[in-house]
Amino acid sequence: NQPINYTVYPASSSQPTFHAGSNFGVGDIFTTHRFIRLANSVRFKSMGGFYDDDTNLFANATCQAPYSVSTLSMPVYMNLWLFRGAPPSDNNNVEIIIRSFKFTP
Repeated sequence: NQPINYTVYPASSSQPTFHAGSNFGVGDIFTTHRFIRLANSVRFKSMGGFYDDDTNLFANATCQAPYSVSTLSMPVYMNLWLFRGAPPSDNNNVEIIIRSFKFTP
């Protein structure tokens, strides 16, 4: 059960940064993650398995006021972080395989 985090950085440094977290579902090896960016909100969803709907939804969050959602075109970033910079306790390599990425305007 490793944590999953959703973050939206504000359009201006005077706005708070949205951050929500959850844990991966027990036994989830394959997951689907989706975000939908609207004019004044961003909705995040995570499902166990490969799904185009909300089947096996295990985490979700919505960023909206008082948080800032930029209207500028922005890149998508995906990060794999070492918790507190520490290597895995079993010293094995860690990887994430992105099976597909789809952008729908």
